[in-house]
Amino acid sequence: MKTAAALLLIFALCGCSKLAVFEPSKIDDRLSYDERLDSPITLRNADGATLENGQIISRKKIAVERLEKGFSLLAIDGEYAIAADKNGALIFYDKDGKTKRFSFKEPIVSASTDGAIIAAVSKTNACRIIEIDTGKTLFFSQEKPALAVSDRLARALIGKEQAIIPSLDGKLLVVSRASATIVKEIAVGSEEFFGNIIFLGEHGGYAIAATNNRVLSIAPNGTQRSRDLDVRFLSLQKSGLYIFTTDGEILLVSGTLATLSSARLLYARFVAAAEKNGVLWAVEQSGYAARFSDNLQNVKIYELPDAIRAPVYADERGAWHYDKLARWR
Repeated sequence: MKTAAALLLIFALCGCSKLAVFEPSKIDDRLSYDERLDSPITLRNADGATLENGQIISRKKIAVERLEKGFSLLAIDGEYAIAADKNGALIFYDKDGKTKRFSFKEPIVSASTDGAIIAAVSKTNACRIIEIDTGKTLFFSQEKPALAVSDRLARALIGKEQAIIPSLDGKLLVVSRASATIVKEIAVGSEEFFGNIIFLGEHGGYAIAATNNRVLSIAPNGTQRSRDLDVRFLSLQKSGLYIFTTDGEILLVSGTLATLSSARLLYARFVAAAEKNGVLWAVEQSGYAARFSDNLQNVKIYELPDAIRAPVYADERGAWHYDKLARWR
């Protein structure tokens, strides 16, 4: 009885508590919506955003401007692009906008290309490498299915000799292109529910990977360093690599994950970031934009017209929210 009463008390207290939100002590200025899109954003990733009408918004230049109905942008690699739908169809676009179509039994949720191959991961955590010209599957590995799939999934790094594929269960599969076999597996995270790798990139000669609770650095000689953090997302900009945590901290880090500079806005929940002229802008969910300069040491807070209730894509122009653009100052 005492245990039951204690549980009821905990539930009652949890039900009455409110989620702490970011409340700036000072608002330096306000941003307004300067442009309206023809259609709202349905999906966004680090490369761009897909609108409901199929239009693509991206800082990267590609030949295709509008996708077929039901397709969303997965990746832009150089002059190439990849789009997929929810039924297992995938389209590769070359530099002239010509297409190559592929079909799978399950939806593809992450993909990269170098123009010759596509490294892809499906919703069921099937990892594969496909030869674009022939459609032949060069490599396939069915990994352990993930219990959840994040809306911020990393995609493969493709080199001349190897491809590094981020699985949904927190592993990096290092695949030899010559032998089409896994030559190494690297565990990034081990959480069963949120084990997806949400970032994979190169910074300062190091490979950087992250899950929601760990960031891993891999040196060219294979040396690994890691930091356990509650990660919201990572953002690789010209000025460096930024880690945004769930408690409102922003860390500027080196390739070895050493903190070069940091800032913290209490209870801030950042959802997107971009850089303009060496200044970092970050969108906060409650309806603010933070402008960081001088290596995060100076911050100004700008109020947005409304709170964030839809996917946000940010680039050097501004923040794209639902069907509107708020330009940076």
